[in-house]
Order: sequence, then structure tokens, then C-alpha cells
Amino acid sequence: MGKGVFEVTGSDVVAFCDGLIKDTKTYADIYQESVSQEGNNRNFL
Repeated sequence: MGKGVFEVTGSDVVAFCDGLIKDTKTYADIYQESVSQEGNNRNFL
């Protein structure tokens, strides 16, 4: 069979998950960038 959960994640599951998403943009980051880009595009119209 495959490995158990704790064999993959270690005993600190929260730290493991934090490590997976540490450089991932949040929805708020993506939204803020899109709003900022829309504002920049309006200057050129």
C-alpha cells in the first residue's frame, strides 16, 4: 500500500499545508491586481 498521511506530511500538518501555499496568491491579491490593471487600461482609452 501507499504511505500513511503522517509519513507524507509529518506530525505538523498545519506547517505542511502552510508550506504548500506559502507563495500562492490569495483571491484578494488576484482581485486587487485585476482592478489595478483595469484602472491602467482606462488611461489608454
